[in-house]
Amino acid sequence: MEKSTKAMGGAGGPMNAQAQALANRTEAIKTFYTVSVRHFGAQGDGRTNDDTARASAESKSSSVYWPEGTYLLDQAPDIEKSWGAGVCLVGDARVYLRPHPERATSIKAEAFGLPADHATDASGPLQRAIDLAQSLGLPVELPANAKLRLAKGLVFKHGQAASGDALTYLPRLISNGATLYPMPGVTAISIVPRCLLADASSNRGNARIEILGKLTFDGSLGDATSAALAIGKSGYFCSSLEWNRIDDILAAHFPSGSTVVTFTETRHYEINRLVIFSGGMRLQASAPGSFCGDMVFNTYEGQGSKTYPPLALVASGGAAGNPSMVRGIRFANGTVYGAGTVLLATGNSQLGDIWMSDIQFDSGASEKGECALEMVASGSGATLINVKVSSPYFAGYRAPAVFAHADNNATFMNVDVTDLYANTMFLGNYGDNNQNAAIVMLGIGGMNVSGGSMSSIHGDGASSCIVNVIGSKRIKVESLNVIGTDGVVDGVTIGKGDSDSYVITNNLMQVSDAVVNEYGSGSPNRIIANNMLVTA
Repeated sequence: MEKSTKAMGGAGGPMNAQAQALANRTEAIKTFYTVSVRHFGAQGDGRTNDDTARASAESKSSSVYWPEGTYLLDQAPDIEKSWGAGVCLVGDARVYLRPHPERATSIKAEAFGLPADHATDASGPLQRAIDLAQSLGLPVELPANAKLRLAKGLVFKHGQAASGDALTYLPRLISNGATLYPMPGVTAISIVPRCLLADASSNRGNARIEILGKLTFDGSLGDATSAALAIGKSGYFCSSLEWNRIDDILAAHFPSGSTVVTFTETRHYEINRLVIFSGGMRLQASAPGSFCGDMVFNTYEGQGSKTYPPLALVASGGAAGNPSMVRGIRFANGTVYGAGTVLLATGNSQLGDIWMSDIQFDSGASEKGECALEMVASGSGATLINVKVSSPYFAGYRAPAVFAHADNNATFMNVDVTDLYANTMFLGNYGDNNQNAAIVMLGIGGMNVSGGSMSSIHGDGASSCIVNVIGSKRIKVESLNVIGTDGVVDGVTIGKGDSDSYVITNNLMQVSDAVVNEYGSGSPNRIIANNMLVTA
């Protein structure tokens, strides 16, 4: 193989480790010329040991043809060089060869001896297939519609460590409709970055992730500690300038009290059709200077509880002047079953630039105090900013549809909820902090609720209201149409003594007492106009 001067490290110079590894990879996935193992003395009669012929053929050529026959070997043939109709046996194990000599486009996992059904652990041969595929920069390909039990999790390396890695590892999987069954305590697939966060500027942490072809994770053989997919690692850099692509994933039969998909300090994803029938998803950053985000989710479905949210975005663990960040995430056309979707920033962290559009929040079985969407900034240095929730649908909750709150000098601002629809909500002292309302704003510094309709809102007949504003500033509530209520006393309840700079206009509400109930004493800056109280 000719080597360029550049690859050689300069005229007459030695090839550096990375250039050598790249050259080896290129060599391994090409077919230059073919020899037959029979030319080197192989018999293929099922009785003679043909290992010497194998070794000789592989040492002379990058493509070795195995004619029809049965070859007894001491060592498996080079899977990349070997092809043909021959049957290769190493002891009692058969090594499968590709039938044609074309350049390899993927590594077939079945060549490593996968079990016939999911009654037997397949993690060993699958991991060997992954390791080979990653060494060659190729995707590993699962058999069509295979059912594979995992007693150990599968690990894909990502990127390149500052020392010790000659190549950049690319996690690539072609699923072909396969189903993975993680056992108790097993995460089916982990994508583990090699590049430390401190080396992010080196470009070693940029490597495209691809999971394509309909992959199902089935938790029926696992327990509450089992999981489907974990990408990223705290303190490491995991990204792709080309954007990572994950398509058509289903996770089912996991315990509802579990988080089955986790993204940790990783970025640049386009994710199409991610469905979690049981358990939830968490996106998180928890190291100083870390970042999780720049993601687009098209058609997400999740199901969980307040303890294990169907969807959680969590920024924590930053340092003063070096915050952790969860930012730049878009959700479109999704469904969330269950309570507790949370956006949370704590300590020296930032959470923001979040878009959620056309999401259905549905929970006919939520417990008291389990709201649909909770947005929280907690602690000095925490910031929640620039969150846009458009055209959401809320149904069946026994607590607020939206609960926005901040404490201890945290920053909470520039949050919009627009064109909402809420139906069949049950209010009535179901939570702390005066949550007896469909929307609660507590201690925040900027939020708009604009446009939308509510119906079948059920209150306690004593203190229930549609919107409750407590100790908040820069608040706007406008153009809400609320009908079909019972036991709801007021439209918007707000304290004049602890809230300031609010606008409440153009609301039409069917409640028993008043569209706007200002209580307490004070002279806040405010505009209250064009609100109408209606009867049934």
